[in-house]
Amino acid sequence: MTRWPVPLIALMLLTTSAVASQPYVVLRTRAQPFKVTDTDTHAIPLDDRGRTHEGWTYDAAVKPMVVITYSAECWSQGSGSYVSITILVDKRPAEPKGGGDMILCADSPESGNYPVLATRVVIAQTKYLQQHQVEILAKGVNTSMWQVAHSALTVIAP
Repeated sequence: MTRWPVPLIALMLLTTSAVASQPYVVLRTRAQPFKVTDTDTHAIPLDDRGRTHEGWTYDAAVKPMVVITYSAECWSQGSGSYVSITILVDKRPAEPKGGGDMILCADSPESGNYPVLATRVVIAQTKYLQQHQVEILAKGVNTSMWQVAHSALTVIAP
């Protein structure tokens, strides 16, 4: 018989109740790597077909608050390098914007080009009765080679 630790069971129950009261609006995954060899800003593909944005319609009579989670394996090449991302909702940066770079992952001198799993969570207030869109922008800083892979995007709204 498997014994489940009490904190794990409590976390599972809290997660299940939160998901039940807040349905998934968008869920996209990408297994393929997205490798960049320049210093430009790029829209990150959200699925293996290469779509760089995802839309949904919200039919509430109030301004909904959406929570967006983006997770990916990520690496950057070079000492002091990192990958900065911005999550856009309806073409506006979601909070927290941080006033500048929001680091998804950074190079570690000991790690070489081995990926780390990184997650970014943001909150956005959207307009009601409107079509909405989410997009992830990324840029390598102090590097001309970086990659994200095995990513997942989730948008949850009330």
